[in-house]
Amino acid sequence: MEGLEILDRAGNVISGVYPPTAGEIELLGRSIVGLPAHKIARAGIARTFQNIRLFSQLLVRENVEATAPPGTTEEAVDEVLLWLGLDAVRREKALNLSYGMQRRLEIARAVVRRPVLLLLDEPAAGMNESESDELLENIRRIRTAIGCSIVVVDHDLRLIMELCDRIQVLDQGKTIGIGRRRGRERPGRRRGVPGRRVGEVGMMAGVRGDVAR
Repeated sequence: MEGLEILDRAGNVISGVYPPTAGEIELLGRSIVGLPAHKIARAGIARTFQNIRLFSQLLVRENVEATAPPGTTEEAVDEVLLWLGLDAVRREKALNLSYGMQRRLEIARAVVRRPVLLLLDEPAAGMNESESDELLENIRRIRTAIGCSIVVVDHDLRLIMELCDRIQVLDQGKTIGIGRRRGRERPGRRRGVPGRRVGEVGMMAGVRGDVAR
């Protein structure tokens, strides 16, 4: 993500929900400014939302199949379920899943599209530490398996410090720090900006690849 400063609402701008007021957005060397959201998705950008958006009455597997591109094989769907630890609950209705599992299903619905850029909006929101640890391993597994670039927006500082290569820190919507991670934070430690609660600091990070700028 060299040269990309990820600003507030950037995910909505990149994915075509809001038009940019200035500048350029390129995906694999091609401008995507002005394209409707569905064409941007077809070009290789997938995202999740802070508020979970599932088909609650459908089975887990059906939820993933619903967002899969035409021609996706059953094996490819099974693979994504395995990556996210959902294979054992594939025949459960989405509404019966725990909150952490619903979060994973939301990510699975994006990953099945095999994007070149994956935008994750607060994927660890509402998770306890154990669920956050599992999510960390899930995301690592995804980026290894499909080699996509990943942008994460989250308040879970331990997740960010463990996962991300490049980090941008926001306070009240303004950038107060941006750069590459220098070291790994010790497991279990959670740090924030001095004088502020952890939940008040937004962190965004790019993981692997030079896809967008």
